[in-house]
Amino acid sequence: MAPAKLPTASTLPPPPAQQEGFGRYGATGISGGSALAHRLDERAANRGLSPVSHPRGLAVRLRYLALDEQGLAWLRLAQVTVIERTIARWRAGRQRPLPANLRKIDQAFWACRRHNLVGYFKQRLWDDGRGTRIEISTTPSTPPPSPGHWT
Repeated sequence: MAPAKLPTASTLPPPPAQQEGFGRYGATGISGGSALAHRLDERAANRGLSPVSHPRGLAVRLRYLALDEQGLAWLRLAQVTVIERTIARWRAGRQRPLPANLRKIDQAFWACRRHNLVGYFKQRLWDDGRGTRIEISTTPSTPPPSPGHWT
């Protein structure tokens, strides 16, 4: 039986590269900011909200966006270009938005919701060092509720 041949310095694989940021803890394929945004989206969406295609989900989104001028500004920012009477008919259920407008309404809702929740999450997570801890998983259990990023 031949003796086992030991590897030399030239045949050893290179050492693993030193990871930066979340990569040091095994996170791959997604940046830390994106992972945090996805996790916060999951927490914000875990309230049993119906999809925008369902009449109840549409009503909730339109009621949230029509509370004040800021919500209507988010609708305009999402390029929903209808008059106020049309939005009122949508809210009353007398008219149904086109699929393209449904997507824009959903985008506007989540952008407005994120904007409104940022202060709350910052307070809750920090709270002078006594805040709530959350786990950021690199493999999200569900996709984020809508495309986009935290603003």
